[in-house]
Amino acid sequence: MARGLIENMVSEALVGLDLVFTSDVSSQYSSALSSGFSFLSIDLFHPKSIVEDLSVTSGGPDPRSDLAYEKNGKSITKSLVGKVSTTIDVDADIISIRQSSAQLLMKELSWAAHLGLPAVIIRVNRPTSPNLARLLINFIRGEYTPIKIWLVFPMVINFNSSNEMSKVENKESTPDELSFCSPWHWWLNLSTMTADISDALGIVLEIPNDLPNESVISRWFSEPVVCLLIDTQLFLTNSKGYPVLPKSHQYIINRFFKLNVQIILTGACRNDKGYTAYQQYIAWLWQSQDAPDLYEEQSKGLEDQLQEPLQPLRDNLSSTTYSIFEMDPFKYQAYETVSL
Repeated sequence: MARGLIENMVSEALVGLDLVFTSDVSSQYSSALSSGFSFLSIDLFHPKSIVEDLSVTSGGPDPRSDLAYEKNGKSITKSLVGKVSTTIDVDADIISIRQSSAQLLMKELSWAAHLGLPAVIIRVNRPTSPNLARLLINFIRGEYTPIKIWLVFPMVINFNSSNEMSKVENKESTPDELSFCSPWHWWLNLSTMTADISDALGIVLEIPNDLPNESVISRWFSEPVVCLLIDTQLFLTNSKGYPVLPKSHQYIINRFFKLNVQIILTGACRNDKGYTAYQQYIAWLWQSQDAPDLYEEQSKGLEDQLQEPLQPLRDNLSSTTYSIFEMDPFKYQAYETVSL
């Protein structure tokens, strides 16, 4: 479900379930809905067929039939988010892999658009992805059907303890280390190259088991995060046998909930009560949020984001925009401080 759908359903938490490849989409859809989930994320093609096809330059694997995305004669595609195969690497060092990956990526994106899916998920694993940026721009510009691209980024990079970069972005990181090769900079790089299609892009932020320090977390709040990817491994089991998240994770998720962010639950079910227990817990977190204060209420939809500053002396601003600009006293205080 794209961000536009979120804004119409802010009274409840939208929780999706990430599925390993299934040939019976319809029955999995029914099962997920009966468990309280709002949508499914599914592979567009069988992962095995993608792996076999990366070494050749053929037309690629065959997708499922359109009929697989129907339930009782009605389309269920609006409740599905497609996942591009993680083995596709359009920025690979090997030319043949790069070329075949580009063909397969475009085929998967085109198939998702043909089905009318609201969004497609692509995992980003590289600091720089110029080919991915180029292909996404070409696809969005040439596609008449509106579709969102959800890019998966880890909140932090997980390194082996033996790796000299293992301390990057951990709780002892210094500001210099935070600026080195972080996933946030991966996004910054990619978003700069895809500025012309920024409205079509969203972030799926992968929540780690060990949360980084506040400076790493807070910078994501100004980015277009549409979903949090939460693995079942993060959950603990309380005294009554239900899955719960650690307090630190609850706090972070509640902060993102204020931005109407959705949740995608991934990983194997690790609780005897089934996936329903996870969904109910996340719904409880949503419902137990503190009521928004006056500032949050008035600024809904106008959250902080990086953009070029207004220049009222150069730009032709509307009278309303100019009056709001003039109501901000900070610039005059800054001018006075500088002139003293």
